[in-house]
Amino acid sequence: MNTLAIPFGLLGYAGTWNAARTAFGWEAWVTEPFWALATAALIWLIIAHTIRGRHTSSTLADQLRHPAQGPIAAIFPASVVLLGAHLYPSIPIAGAILVYSGAASGFVFAAWLTTLWIRKQVPVEAIHGGYFLPTVAAGYISAGAFAAIGNMLFAIAAFSMGTFFWIVIFTILLARLALVAPLPGPLTPTLAILAAPPAVGGMAWLAMNGRTLDWVTVALLGATIFMVLIQIALIPTYRKLTFTLGFWSFTFSMAAVASQTIVLSDLARYPGWQVVAIAALAAVSVLIIVIAIKSLTAGGSFRRRARQEERQITQADDLVARSKSRSGV
Repeated sequence: MNTLAIPFGLLGYAGTWNAARTAFGWEAWVTEPFWALATAALIWLIIAHTIRGRHTSSTLADQLRHPAQGPIAAIFPASVVLLGAHLYPSIPIAGAILVYSGAASGFVFAAWLTTLWIRKQVPVEAIHGGYFLPTVAAGYISAGAFAAIGNMLFAIAAFSMGTFFWIVIFTILLARLALVAPLPGPLTPTLAILAAPPAVGGMAWLAMNGRTLDWVTVALLGATIFMVLIQIALIPTYRKLTFTLGFWSFTFSMAAVASQTIVLSDLARYPGWQVVAIAALAAVSVLIIVIAIKSLTAGGSFRRRARQEERQITQADDLVARSKSRSGV
């Protein structure tokens, strides 16, 4: 499931180019290749997962119920919502259909997954940064999309959902990270998702309030800065990791931070804002290019790394099972 982070990151990157296009007044066609690439990656991965799924004993239902894999599946409906919001200005009917269907399926999945957690009692060892995706990401991304298509009532409801679960999930995740064993290597990059909620929420709020610099915008910017400082402090931890496709978890979060930086710089127009905006776009571009090159050059070592990743996740599952046994669950 973590390979879905590839098109998700590319969609976020396309959104960053959209922000830069608006700020600098570039032509609309400048951003379209990035949206086309992200869409192609999403379709290709869905096809690849379908073909792969026919040759494995693990069913889709098993993956969705898995405490580590399940939450990451929320990337798909969120990606549909992002595509719909982008299409809406040029193809309103198709864009609106994608936004409403993607948001609805995302919310239904989030409700089902939350109910599963309540009934099945998820072990704390299984919690990781991807737990932000079904509720927080779905809420904030949908809020921005609903605002883009003019449905402010749905936008407010979705924003409220994202904010509520941001507080809840962050509290649970912070307690898990502070009090339980560290995340296994393949799941450690999901910590990058910590930076996404205030950035994505900030962009959604700007879409809802007509791109006005109010106290909520500033508050969310402050939260983004704090989360970015945490990411900087985690760099030594990230550098120790073996590269896997899970590193694409960094891309959407950093693209969201870059988009927020560009949009706010455009609105504030402080001296040198153009330099800051271009630097943000360049930084996320370098990050995505490096991760893409590493992904493409993995070549023959990919299967070995995939097997290593499976072993590490299995070890995490064993840890969860032992925890259940000790607690009598």
